[in-house]
Amino acid sequence: MERRRNSSITICFALLIAVMLIAGASLVTGSLVDRTFTATGGLITYAGLFGDEPKKESATDILTVYSGEKVAFQQYTNGSLPVVVTGPYTKAGEKYSGMPFKKETLGSGAVWDSAGKSREGYFNVEDANGEGGWFEMIKHSFTVELAENRERVREGTSFRLCLQGNEKEAGVLKLTIRDDDGYSLTNAHGTDIYEILVTYDTTGFVGFRNVPVEGIRVTEQQELEFDTTTLTMDAGMYLIALEDYATEAASTERIAVEERYLTVACADEVVMGREIVVILTSSFYRDVATVTLGGAHDVSAVFTVTLDNEGKKKLKILTSELDYGTHRITAEVEELQATTYVTITRAAVGVHVPEHAMVGDLVPVVGDATSGGNAVFVIDGRYAGEARIRDELFEWEWDTHGAPIGCLEIEVFILDERAAFEIGDDVPATWREKSGVDATVSIFLHNPAFSMHVPESLAEGDDLVVYGSATGTDHVYLMVITAEGEVVFPPGGRAQATPVIGGTWEQPIHDLRSGRYYLLGLHRGKDGITEAIEDGVWLAGGPSKTAPQRLAILEHELTAAGSDDIFAVAALTVSNPQVSLTMPAVIAREEALTVTAETNVRDGERAFISLSSGSDIIIESATRVTNGTVQACINCTELPPATYIVRVDIGGRVSDEIEIQLEERRENVSSVEALPPPAQELQPVPEAAETVAEDARITEERAAEEQALCVSEGPWIAAIALFLALSRRRARKRG
Repeated sequence: MERRRNSSITICFALLIAVMLIAGASLVTGSLVDRTFTATGGLITYAGLFGDEPKKESATDILTVYSGEKVAFQQYTNGSLPVVVTGPYTKAGEKYSGMPFKKETLGSGAVWDSAGKSREGYFNVEDANGEGGWFEMIKHSFTVELAENRERVREGTSFRLCLQGNEKEAGVLKLTIRDDDGYSLTNAHGTDIYEILVTYDTTGFVGFRNVPVEGIRVTEQQELEFDTTTLTMDAGMYLIALEDYATEAASTERIAVEERYLTVACADEVVMGREIVVILTSSFYRDVATVTLGGAHDVSAVFTVTLDNEGKKKLKILTSELDYGTHRITAEVEELQATTYVTITRAAVGVHVPEHAMVGDLVPVVGDATSGGNAVFVIDGRYAGEARIRDELFEWEWDTHGAPIGCLEIEVFILDERAAFEIGDDVPATWREKSGVDATVSIFLHNPAFSMHVPESLAEGDDLVVYGSATGTDHVYLMVITAEGEVVFPPGGRAQATPVIGGTWEQPIHDLRSGRYYLLGLHRGKDGITEAIEDGVWLAGGPSKTAPQRLAILEHELTAAGSDDIFAVAALTVSNPQVSLTMPAVIAREEALTVTAETNVRDGERAFISLSSGSDIIIESATRVTNGTVQACINCTELPPATYIVRVDIGGRVSDEIEIQLEERRENVSSVEALPPPAQELQPVPEAAETVAEDARITEERAAEEQALCVSEGPWIAAIALFLALSRRRARKRG
């Protein structure tokens, strides 16, 4: 009966193929009608002839092979036959350009390994009867995610893993769990959680390929659930890795397992009227916690809260119904408890100001108050201002212009309403006594100060930097006048403010020519006004005034009655760059040559000191101007005795040179050798004397040549020494 049914199915399928051939007329197409999925790949079934262009095939007739799978082929009615697999092709059936084209012949039942094959284009399979079809190869991918986006769990609990983004119809995954050191886990029953085979489909996980593993199960939602107790997942970090058995597509997820803990914290002291802010932290996620205020026999309040996804919660408790003193706060979750204590204190007012300030500064006054709506400030018995209290904090700025010098006391009164005074009004002692001062603080006010530093002289071409210090202001003014009375800074005589930053100021001035200059620096005092500047212009007289006349006019304005201006006057001479080199004319060869030159060029300018013979520079040293001096040390021990030129050059702006004679150090002669022979014995023959002198000269020249040739530490010094020695010999021969 079964055999007869199969025969009927075969006949029906043959008739279906015949109908397709007739309907297709000249274009007859075949198809890949089905495929199965195994751990390594699967089986593809084909039927009928197929066309030469994939684009003419219906989408349902082109199956998918995932890169890495091993697949076999069979004809729908005849089973496994030898086939040929070729590709890749384009949709138009042309060979895919730029990709290696392969043709593989497979025997009956043999598998085709897709590993390493192109994932671009299409492939076809064809048997000896011309039947087959088209298929395409794509890359397999998927991701795994922790359910509910949980990144950590508590010891003794479980968590779930979801399969996402998978389009492969079915397959097998290799599951491994590793600890933070990279070792795979072993569950409580001794099973190694390493490449456990888990089956899946497009909807999620299905089951285990072999036998179930204790501590891991597949839920009704097709998720993997992990029991941290059975899997011996103690506190630490873990990596869960899944890899497709066939395609090697993989995805990982990390999870932290935390130990059981619960903490409760709050401020040690809370002022009556404020809230107690209680913070719970734990490894209990989305669990219910109970917070109790008070002891076991004296409970003031009980609160039930739900912890968030991170096991945290903030709870605020009002203090208005509590008594002053210390209270116990206890938190409890699943029989785990944590305790802390808080003390309810009386209200207080705090106020803070700097210890010192300059008259003219804006002094910040900040504080806190647990009651009231306004903070009123009384200084030296006078009403100075007030500030609103917001969130129990207040802030006020005191303008100290016109304030007296010395130590002043600031009284702070906390009121519910504004005070009925104007700025500067005397505050009666009766009002202060009735209102009650809530806080006091002291501050010491200094007079403004000003200083200016100007060098006495400057080299033309150097920038002038005038600097100094100033307190009690945020800017100062500077004027520069030539001896003839021309205002060279600021341009046009318009006042230019130089900012004061951190109590110091600095003003660069460029391109001053040689001559005499006068500088005036101005601090406008604690009142912040001056009579020396009007509408932004220095009042220094008309264009014909000389420097002394302009200074006299300005000083008259600055010292007029009622003025508290602070100023300084300085003089500056700008001259041509100069350098002076001084040193002994004769120097022993064995000594180190210290070269020192004095200059008026600014410090830091680059300078060069050289030693030369004729037009040849033998030694050159780079240095910089320091405290008006250029200095370098030259080693002369290897130089031959001769005349040299020492030269100093500062930035190509100015130079000086001097000629020195380098000689051998003269040895001390003993007293016996120094005595001349008796007069009667000194009767040399002239010819003999000349011969002796000539012999001595030749011996000296040979010694000089040998000395020059024996220099080993400096080839260039040896060459110079030899050159000088030969030159002396030729000169004497010519003489």
